[in-house]
Amino acid sequence: MENKIFEATKVMSDTITISLVLVVVLSLILAYLYKIKDKPENKRLRQIGAMLIFYGVLMSVGTAIFSFWQNKKIIDLEFTEKSVETPYGELKYNNIRDARIRTETQASFANPNMVRSRIELLMIIEATGKTHVLSEENYDIRSVLGELRKRMVRKK
Repeated sequence: MENKIFEATKVMSDTITISLVLVVVLSLILAYLYKIKDKPENKRLRQIGAMLIFYGVLMSVGTAIFSFWQNKKIIDLEFTEKSVETPYGELKYNNIRDARIRTETQASFANPNMVRSRIELLMIIEATGKTHVLSEENYDIRSVLGELRKRMVRKK
């Protein structure tokens, strides 16, 4: 069989953009709180507000950095003659124990009976127990599963 490559779709822009906008806005508010001259009795309130805004800046910076880092780890899947290269390492076809699509749901916080989000995951389990999980947000997992099943070694 020839080599086949499945390109990853990177979902980076929304989370990182929102985080960076928050960093800029919160930093401007923080600078304003330190620049204004106010009554001495309001100084403590300004300091508490500045501290809370600073924590918001730190969380936004962390979110942007870790989202960017997570996106850098997403690679294209390359199917070769004997193995496939995933973000979790090389996976030989004869070491695959199981491969299936699993649907994960998350209930709404306000109403536990209502589903807030649903995502499909391709779970590839090696004979050693190591699991390679690929999300539908990053790959066309149905096509990947079809290609994987074509190339898997059937045990008798």
